[in-house]
Amino acid sequence: MALESDRHNFAVCDVEKGFSFCWIVPATAHNHGFLGAFFLRTLVQLPLWQTHLTRIHAACVARNGRALLLCGASGAGKTCLAYACARRGWTLITDEITSLVRDSKDHTVLGNPRYMHFRDTAAAILPELHGRLPSPNAVGKMSLEIRTAELPAIHTAFQSRAAAVVFLDRQPATPARLTPVSSADAFHGLDSDLPFCPQPVYDAHRAALRSLVSGGAFELRYHDLDEAVTRLESLAG
Repeated sequence: MALESDRHNFAVCDVEKGFSFCWIVPATAHNHGFLGAFFLRTLVQLPLWQTHLTRIHAACVARNGRALLLCGASGAGKTCLAYACARRGWTLITDEITSLVRDSKDHTVLGNPRYMHFRDTAAAILPELHGRLPSPNAVGKMSLEIRTAELPAIHTAFQSRAAAVVFLDRQPATPARLTPVSSADAFHGLDSDLPFCPQPVYDAHRAALRSLVSGGAFELRYHDLDEAVTRLESLAG
């Protein structure tokens, strides 16, 4: 795979051999957001997804050593709910992308808890975000990027063991309710979001997802964050 911004900034990645080469000029190196989004994360993550990890579009929080993957379409409230869990003493693993270690028998998941990324409308439901000004991220989307070190009493970790997958369905004026989801439906929900990759890696990703959802899958319909966290506590023990 080749990445090219212009003739002065480009990269090449051999995903099978796990080798990447990048050439950038100093001005690009100083633009940390651009460099991370369009070069560094891609050059690191693609080989890992090819060889060891399966990417899942989900936030991840853990309680008592049991992690829950919070899945859902854009706007389902993954980041806000993950933050609400963290305020109640849960451990934040990641708010955006969870990586499942494919060969782990205990469904080890990895994340990056250093930052949280909120929509610019999040302050309407999270008063502690008032006064923070949104700014365009590397792809031009307005958001609030906040270091978790700046958030009081938030515990973080880079890995945990997945206990269940939870698909979020945020609805107005809806009491929080957990409903079991069949393994087949849960697998389809995750499989449809898999990035394109060649065989046999694609089959390895799918096998990892099937194993993951066999541990338990649920749908959470909710509106109030505190009610939703209370329902999730029944899953994490």
